[in-house]
Amino acid sequence: MDKFIGTWELKGRSMLEGIKIEIKKTDSGSLIGKVVEINDNKYVRFFVEPNETWVINIKRSSNSQFRLTEKKIGSALFATYGLGTNKEFKVEFINNDTIGLGSDSKDPEKSTIQYLRVK
Repeated sequence: MDKFIGTWELKGRSMLEGIKIEIKKTDSGSLIGKVVEINDNKYVRFFVEPNETWVINIKRSSNSQFRLTEKKIGSALFATYGLGTNKEFKVEFINNDTIGLGSDSKDPEKSTIQYLRVK
């Protein structure tokens, strides 16, 4: 689980491309990720604030697979209309500096949606 700790850049989703997230361990031992840098997308600038929690939860689902829960962009607006505010991904480390995110039907190792370690 400690391999997740660090600063990551989002890749593979055009609207979210280049956003940087810092994943840290909380006092209770869980992992959360906060936005440290946003991109120039107008919707991102409107709905995402630096220091906002982006990765809500990371939990182990098997020896090498994890479940990562992200906050959806515009989640406050979605919540107003009773819609889901989070998205859960199946994740695997492709290497020490790349995490692949997949859905229940898509293999994370073959996914184009990734977190790339920047430090």
